[in-house]
Amino acid sequence: GRQFELLFEQDRLWVKEREAVDPHLRMHGSQKDFFAMLFQSRWNLEVQARPGALEQWCTALKVEPAAAP
Repeated sequence: GRQFELLFEQDRLWVKEREAVDPHLRMHGSQKDFFAMLFQSRWNLEVQARPGALEQWCTALKVEPAAAP
């Protein structure tokens, strides 16, 4: 039930525990699934994204994108 807003700026990442007002990307899932995405490139998260937002996320965090269904 926790929500976090992340804001990327050049060389910084800002994190606040709150609901994002107008997000470019939303991810829903368990903490375990989120860590699996970050550290094992296993995507078990529900993702809603504006065009290009998921690709920007993957590039910024250096994670492999989700495999096409």
